[in-house]
Amino acid sequence: MEDSKCGITSFKCSVAAGVLFSVGWWWFIDGLIIANQGDHHFTFVTWIPGLLSTLGLIGVNMLNPADLREDGLGGDDEVTRAKVFFFISWLFIFGGLVAAVWICLSDYSQESTSSNYPGVAIIMQTVVITFASVVFWMRRSGQDDTFA
Repeated sequence: MEDSKCGITSFKCSVAAGVLFSVGWWWFIDGLIIANQGDHHFTFVTWIPGLLSTLGLIGVNMLNPADLREDGLGGDDEVTRAKVFFFISWLFIFGGLVAAVWICLSDYSQESTSSNYPGVAIIMQTVVITFASVVFWMRRSGQDDTFA
């Protein structure tokens, strides 16, 4: 399915979103390797921003865009649930971004750490996963509600 305006197919957008998602996790793994070579090791807490962003990406793209276009906040239970689920999914994504910045500032901005790159890698991971969510969602929402 090709968009008549710019010639972008759904396949190209889904591949681009997948590449962005992979680059985000690659960035995190690179930061993990650098941190383990230095004096600071990743704990489970450093995984939380990426996991939140990933869950948000999955949640946002599980919904049919037509469900969100319908009017009916409070009237139709199905539409209301879809909108609430969409909102909560974006809260997960932005919660991951906030957590990434918090971890970077609290753990990697001190003078005692040898490198702040692992903290920057966590931030970049969540930013790139957020862009992947937007790319995938915007292409799906601009179509006739089919994804092929």
